[in-house]
Amino acid sequence: MNRMQAYNDVSLELLHLLQNLPPIKEDDDYLQPMNELLQKREVLLEVIKPPYSEEEKVIGKSVVQLDIKIQQLLQNRKVRISEEMMKIKQSKKVNKAYANSFQAPSLDGTYYDKRN
Repeated sequence: MNRMQAYNDVSLELLHLLQNLPPIKEDDDYLQPMNELLQKREVLLEVIKPPYSEEEKVIGKSVVQLDIKIQQLLQNRKVRISEEMMKIKQSKKVNKAYANSFQAPSLDGTYYDKRN
């Protein structure tokens, strides 16, 4: 198998994995295989150097399209994760404010005399 075909195969496997990811709260099992595929691609990418054969050029064009799709899926996932993190931070803030609201002294029922 030539170097470009190996990269293409790993890219296709990664694309398939990214397209079938579960919701963010359930994706822990997918992180390890995704990281392994990304590392394999990185190693294979270092091996791919010119000159390219005609077959590698044809495969290279499809690999470029795959990389664009993979980048979009990874970017979308990153945005969803950051949104989820913001929701978690917000809920922590609300819970903390709710818990602390009972500890502060209440100003309800306080009488202010305006004569002085």
